[in-house]
Amino acid sequence: MERMLQHWSCQSFGTDCKDLTEMVKEPQAWPSFSTELETIKTLHICFPDFKISHIPRAHNGILDSLAKIARLFQRELCYIGYFISLGMASALETLCGQAYGAKQYHMLGIYLQRSWLVLIGSTICLTPIYIFAGPILLALGQEERLVRIARVIALWVIGINFSFVPSFTCQMFLQAQSKNKIIAYVAAISLGVHVFLSWLLMVHFDFGIAGAITTRKQQGF
Repeated sequence: MERMLQHWSCQSFGTDCKDLTEMVKEPQAWPSFSTELETIKTLHICFPDFKISHIPRAHNGILDSLAKIARLFQRELCYIGYFISLGMASALETLCGQAYGAKQYHMLGIYLQRSWLVLIGSTICLTPIYIFAGPILLALGQEERLVRIARVIALWVIGINFSFVPSFTCQMFLQAQSKNKIIAYVAAISLGVHVFLSWLLMVHFDFGIAGAITTRKQQGF
């Protein structure tokens, strides 16, 4: 805000966070944010017309639209890598099932290792789409403000795509041998770790998109 005030004539800001406006009005009631509120107090002194007003999200169509599109874009990007990896990993279940039924147990590990090489290779081939997501979206006519958000999310999704490789292949490897209990135990542990990391990175440290996608990558691995 400080830089915007220095280079822009507008000194009025809007937020959909009601707590923030309450903090500005009654800073003494929020001692935990004393450092941040001191900065806002300084801005009031330097810029007399500076103010922060509350705008309900229901009344802010542009912000709400951008948030929804950003969430949708991240989901669609995940689905590209998800379905390709899942489809290719499904072939592993067939091969391992045949080898297990024929009691050729030594082939199970070989098929698993080969599937890793194939899926890693296909994921690497998809990676340029995510690296150059910004220019691609601009060429398709997307708005620049949306592209700025989307290209950051796209880079984080690269790690999620690679997490699908061990996740899907090991799941198919175990399913072919009817070892579903192991899958259930791992899923339960992963869920507990995922919930904890979500709270730690998004609530406690407030890492936002980076925190959310980091916990998603952990879930895959």
